[in-house]
Amino acid sequence: MASIALGLACSFLLATSASGQIFDETIYVGPPTGGGSTTIGAKSNPYPTIDAAVQYAVYNNKRSGLDTQILIAPGVYRESINLQTFTNFETNQPENESIISIEAEDINQRPIISGSDVWTDWTNSNNLFTHHWPYDWGLTDVRFGDNQLTDIVKRREMVFVNGERLTPVDTRNALVAGTFFVSEEVDSLYVFPKGGLDLNAALVEIGVRPTTWVQQFEDNVTIRGLVFQHAVDEWLDGSASFRINSSDGLTIEDCSFRNNNWTGLYIGRSDSVTVRRSQMNDNGGRGLAVWNLRHARFENSETNGNNWRGFLGNFTGWTVGNNIDSSHDVEFFRHTANNNFARGLWFDTDIQDALVEESTFYNNRNDGLFLEAAQGPIEIRNSYSVENGRDGLFTGAVEKLTLLNNNFRDNVRSAIRISGAAGGRQVTNFETDSTQVVTTRWWTMTGNRFSGQAPFLLGTTVDESAWSEFTATLTSDNNDWCHPAQGAIFQVAGGALQTLKSWQAATGEDLNSTYCNPALGNEEYDIGGQLFDVSIYPNPVTASARVAISADPATAYDVKIFDALGRIVSRREALAIGDSGFQLDASTFANGTYFVIVTDGKTTARRSFTVAK
Repeated sequence: MASIALGLACSFLLATSASGQIFDETIYVGPPTGGGSTTIGAKSNPYPTIDAAVQYAVYNNKRSGLDTQILIAPGVYRESINLQTFTNFETNQPENESIISIEAEDINQRPIISGSDVWTDWTNSNNLFTHHWPYDWGLTDVRFGDNQLTDIVKRREMVFVNGERLTPVDTRNALVAGTFFVSEEVDSLYVFPKGGLDLNAALVEIGVRPTTWVQQFEDNVTIRGLVFQHAVDEWLDGSASFRINSSDGLTIEDCSFRNNNWTGLYIGRSDSVTVRRSQMNDNGGRGLAVWNLRHARFENSETNGNNWRGFLGNFTGWTVGNNIDSSHDVEFFRHTANNNFARGLWFDTDIQDALVEESTFYNNRNDGLFLEAAQGPIEIRNSYSVENGRDGLFTGAVEKLTLLNNNFRDNVRSAIRISGAAGGRQVTNFETDSTQVVTTRWWTMTGNRFSGQAPFLLGTTVDESAWSEFTATLTSDNNDWCHPAQGAIFQVAGGALQTLKSWQAATGEDLNSTYCNPALGNEEYDIGGQLFDVSIYPNPVTASARVAISADPATAYDVKIFDALGRIVSRREALAIGDSGFQLDASTFANGTYFVIVTDGKTTARRSFTVAK
């Protein structure tokens, strides 16, 4: 494209990104290089801040119909980027489709946008370090309905020493190694480092900015290969370190949103959103929060270890963890939500056309998955919800739910718990503004494995009327129901427990499902008239696991292991059952979900496992 005059002597050259996108201009951000160019934004004369480059891309290029690539050199950028520039607002250029792509120049050295500053000049007294504190943030006025939060949750100060987040305490007397305390009364910050560390010889970063990125009404933005951290965002529902609103055609790839006070990544009121290979981990309240999204896909991403600040005050409820609120056509593919001090993933009200596939929800303090007030359809398939602190799946008034080939194992309270207010919940569709009352009905459960030693595998709190509607509209079959200590595993309305046979008689469902008691070794699969038992332990796999197989000694079998794309990654053929299985070496396996297929040539047994190194 021909050069144009924009107050600077800029030459527009066609450039191509790693994704294949062709741009009208590429501009650079980074430290001075000492080059001779007088053109700001050239590789030899880069912009010193990301925000300055972004403003140029919007006002000089996008609004002139030009596509811009911004390449950012490695380093830490202690700034907040303001893309609340409203190009696509209805009174500006709502049809503007020009592209802005903000990318790491080197994907292996991701630039960091940080809400913290480096503090020096500490005063040391017996390994207790003090520094002047210039802020009076006080306690956030948290508006979470009737939830009562302790003061430590309402605060937002953060301290990092050599990259490690220290724990806040609410009195000076509570200080121990690895903690800090802020006194606004005497304008002082007190830090008690670990191991006698001298803070004057360490990298000490103090959170000071409430955001790292804000964006509104800017369509067709791509953000690739960046880290967003250390924002001291308040515990308010729409607050976040990285916040985007009303911006369609959004792509986020290979990014990390970590160690922020409240929410790592928030996206609201946007269409056509893609998040790939990104981590929303170790944030104080929520890793991920979305609202009013349409056509969104989260792929190969993580939301792990969130709500550390809430947990300091024993708070794990609404709306911490990872929250999907009032959104349509949303997919989570190969998503991981592990070790959250809250629920793993929460679909909250007005959820339509949602899919969770090949995903893992492990060791979350609360439920693995929570679905609430959703008209559906929702499908969860080929996924794991294991060893969570409450239910593998907790629901409250959810319609048109399909559970296909999942593993709900060793969850503390139940594999599935069905709840909901009498009479259902009213839901307002954010696209049409129409309302409907949703209850618990029209479920399908096929090919799942429900196991563990909780008081029951399927439980409920609904009344007789709601339970009757649930069972009358339920389709359930070819599931495995396994409990090591009891046969009565279905809790029905009123609290009574039923065995699988009683459940079959009462509902007419699960007629081809099996009950198994692993402790007694009677986990049965009918293969050519033989008993066929396949188990994998431990699962998830960190290094190796035992694949145990037992059946008639005369039977030969083949074993194939597939990855989530259906590619064979390992196989063993024509093995005798007398071998009783084999040791699986997962050292060459990437993290993710895998499937073990065992067949004798007539019938197939299928088990899935997760590699989580």
